Amino acid sequence: MTHDPALLDENQKLDAALSAAAPALAASLQEEERARRRRRRLTIGVIAMLTVSAAVVIFAALSAPTPDTPKNTAHASPPPPASAPVPPTPPTPPVPPATVDALQHADELSQEGWAAFSAQGFADAEAAFAEAVELDPGSANAWNGLGWARFNRGDQPGAVEAFETALEHQPDHPAALNGIGQAAFLNRDYAEARRYFEQTPNSSAARLTRVKVELLTGDFAAAQAAADEAQRMLADEFPLPEEQNAYQRRTLRQLGQMADAASKGELDETLRRAIEPAAVDRGTDAEALRLAGRGWQLWQQRKLRSAEALFREALERDPALFQAHNGLGWSLLNQGQHAEAEPVFRRCLELEPEHPGAMNGLARSLKQLGEVDEAIAIWRKGLEIAPAPNALMSGLALTYAEQKRYAEALPLLEQLVASDPDNPRYARELERAKLNL
Repeated sequence: MTHDPALLDENQKLDAALSAAAPALAASLQEEERARRRRRRLTIGVIAMLTVSAAVVIFAALSAPTPDTPKNTAHASPPPPASAPVPPTPPTPPVPPATVDALQHADELSQEGWAAFSAQGFADAEAAFAEAVELDPGSANAWNGLGWARFNRGDQPGAVEAFETALEHQPDHPAALNGIGQAAFLNRDYAEARRYFEQTPNSSAARLTRVKVELLTGDFAAAQAAADEAQRMLADEFPLPEEQNAYQRRTLRQLGQMADAASKGELDETLRRAIEPAAVDRGTDAEALRLAGRGWQLWQQRKLRSAEALFREALERDPALFQAHNGLGWSLLNQGQHAEAEPVFRRCLELEPEHPGAMNGLARSLKQLGEVDEAIAIWRKGLEIAPAPNALMSGLALTYAEQKRYAEALPLLEQLVASDPDNPRYARELERAKLNL
């Protein structure tokens, strides 16, 4: 089963991700990890040297004569008789190498944590980092890893607690500062997000979200400056255009849209919907949100059955949770279960009547069930709400092309190709439409 990459754009804000697959964030975290390992090797080396030095000092102290001991042993007192009590052995000092072993093990656990994090095994990453901070509670980098693992499991309060602990040990830790800023952004606390992003000038992930903060708060000059910086950073971090993956192309495309909005001094409703974090209902079951967030992560990894199970579990806890209904619908749709997906998307639209992603899901389900006219009507209605190159436009344009309604397909395909020139299907259908008009 293939997936339309454009669908991910509509569901990104439902994914608690900022996942390790996101190149901008990954680059920041990987650089921090490299720096951490360099510092830790230096620390362990210093401790090892101090251990050796301490052992030499202890040996010298125990071996050296005391001030009361004559240097000329010929005049010293004779040895005590065999029956005399033997002086007690001096107490053995603490063994410093145990500290080295603990630090080394903590370092190994942190490496295991980052490996699991990179593979999006966030539960395993959290477990490894939690054990690492027990062994080395002063490690800002282990606390930072614990924060990001919790963040990607949907546990924002636990993530912020870990990030704050990292900052207690290293107040300028950039990834931890970025983490608190990202959590604040998702909670729509834009002033707090800005405060933390200002302290992370070299993080492209922070700079990307900073652009959104400034646009959403109407500071277009600041948004333009942040967009310029983000474009410069990503030009260095991302590969050449021909080697970029779909995520990287979408990121750059959206960044270009945000830069245009900043230069014009106007944020249109379509772009606002794309960049604004989902509203958080404070009465929503936190565990249900976490399950739904994890479900979206599995959905993006194409682990559809596992994602479906988590969405169903989330709905058992909170039957009105839109994110879980929408995720369940897309999990069923992408498994080919169109009849089962249709009522789920209808329930989504009862909860949020103008949600573009749910409208697209319902239209796609209906099309597969043979209800093409109703699907077209829903796509058209969706484009009235979000009139831009997106998954709604893709579904409508390609359906028109399949029905040989080339005059209606042509303007839509032109917009899609202009937005995504590397998409071969859009280009192919556009040429076909032109030839048949």
